[in-house]
Amino acid sequence: MKTLSARSKKSSPRSATSARSTRCKPNVIAIVGPTGSGKTALAIALIRRFGGAVISADSRQLYRDMDIGTAKPTKAEQRRAKHYMIDIISPNQRYSAGRFQKTVYALVKKLYHAHPDQPIFLVGGTYLYVDAVRKGWDFAQTKADPGLRRRLERATLKQLAAELRKKDPTTARSIDMRNRRRLIRALEVVRTTGKSFYDQRTGSPPAWNMLSIGLDVPQKKLDLQNARRIDRMFCAGWTSEVKKLLRRYKPSTPGFYAHGYREVVEYLEGKRSLADTKKRIAINTRRHAKRQLTWFKKSPDTHWIKATDSRQAAKLVSKLQSGIVTQSGSTT
Repeated sequence: MKTLSARSKKSSPRSATSARSTRCKPNVIAIVGPTGSGKTALAIALIRRFGGAVISADSRQLYRDMDIGTAKPTKAEQRRAKHYMIDIISPNQRYSAGRFQKTVYALVKKLYHAHPDQPIFLVGGTYLYVDAVRKGWDFAQTKADPGLRRRLERATLKQLAAELRKKDPTTARSIDMRNRRRLIRALEVVRTTGKSFYDQRTGSPPAWNMLSIGLDVPQKKLDLQNARRIDRMFCAGWTSEVKKLLRRYKPSTPGFYAHGYREVVEYLEGKRSLADTKKRIAINTRRHAKRQLTWFKKSPDTHWIKATDSRQAAKLVSKLQSGIVTQSGSTT
């Protein structure tokens, strides 16, 4: 996998050959950052200029019938840019990072062969999905153990969290400790291999020309944006959406582990007021955004820009499209 760098003032025959070779690979741009930072809007703006399509890297947007609370791209946004990996499973189904990686690799190959001159945008904040794709993690070494999974599923969330903190504190600091599915998977790995789930992230990056753009938003501004977005979600009918889901699925269904949905369920059960529900969702969203930033900031090849700086993003994409790539990850 190649990452973006600067072009020297005079190109040598070797650099010209290298540039030609990069054009024989798909150009994949990952747009990452905290929830509510404007990743989808930037991707659509770039597609209007460069063409291409969006592959969503948001584990919540995989679910059908969960549109409002997952901030799924609107119908208008989906008309402006083709989106993939949205609405592909039911809320009662599970979907792993390994399966996501395999599906996206096949999808990138298909899109590249159909439109080799157009970039492909991997857009989302589910960091396990993003890095499974761009870093080529090897999932074969940590296969699921059905018997162990059944035993872990009988444990309470509190018990799972306590065991992970004890056996794998590194992972416990990095993932959402309220996400039962993630806790179980992390414990499967540490129990089966004796190694940290976080440290199992080995593999070979795909043979693509890869650019990663991170969106930077001041914390206060991000908190305000997310608070307003939560208000808009409720005004758009989030509670009605959850009521419809509850007619078909149990609250323990995997889809309800998407951020905010459990809180809305508890509101409908009369456990707290609407104001307290919004406040709790805002607090948990802020915590989630911090985890996202902590994870993504560890990647040295990500180019961090102001979320509103679409010009800088376009410059980075232009360089990638021109074949100006090296392994360094620096730009000018």
